This record gives sequence, structure tokens and C-alpha cells, in this order.
Amino acid sequence: MNNDITSKLWPEFNDSDILKKGTLKTPFVALKDKILYIQGNSKLVNGNAVNFYNPLVEKAETLALDGKIDVVNVMLKKFNISSAYNIKILLETILNGAHKYDSTNLPRVNWYYEKNDESIKEAGEDYAGLVSFPFKFIEINGNQS
Repeated sequence: MNNDITSKLWPEFNDSDILKKGTLKTPFVALKDKILYIQGNSKLVNGNAVNFYNPLVEKAETLALDGKIDVVNVMLKKFNISSAYNIKILLETILNGAHKYDSTNLPRVNWYYEKNDESIKEAGEDYAGLVSFPFKFIEINGNQS
């Protein structure tokens, strides 16, 4: 999973950390040390996104209800309307589960975007307006190594 950017920003993952292995059309998703990592390198889930996201949303809800998600790190290169909607559902589900677990300690989202990629940054800003997570926007250089 690690590419030049994530190898500097994200830890190495064991098989037990990985919730969904990424493909060209699906994001990589892992949980390590109460941090949920979501990374998509290309256009995400063309077609039936529900088949990909529903099991992930169910797993995230269980983790959030158990207090196992403190941070959600998101790094996307591109995504489509269907994936955008499902990522919103995923974030809302995590927030609702975490709120039920401990309403005083809600997770935060670190939204990574490449320098000069205003569309991904704006997508994160849109999410920040739709869900009640604290968001932090982190600009990265696309060629970090």
C-alpha cells in the first residue's frame, strides 16, 4: 500500500490492521492505534459502491461504538459522486458510534490533499460542513519521498 507519500506520513501496516485492501478502483482502509486510514490513489469505485462501502460502514460502526477510532486520516486523489456520498455516510457512522461511546471525546479527521489540488481540498471542506467532526486540512507535496 505504501507509496512515496504515505511511506513518510503513515505507518507500516500488518495484515491484521487492514480492513480493505486497496485496488485501482477501491480505497485502502486500515486501523492502527485507534487511527483509521483511508487512501484512494485513483478514481474510486465506479459502479456499485454500496457493495464496497456497506461492509466497511458496518465495521467502522462497530469500531466506533467500541471506542476504537480517535482519528480518521483521509488521503484521496480522485473520487466520484457515488464514493463521495458513501464516504460521507462512513464519516457520519463513525461520528454517531463514537458519540454513543463517549460524547465528550469525538474523533477528528485529518484531510490530506496535494498542494494545488483545490478540488480535493474543497471536497474535504464540504465534508467538514456536513458532519460534526473537527477537521484539520494538511497540504502535502505530491512528490514527497
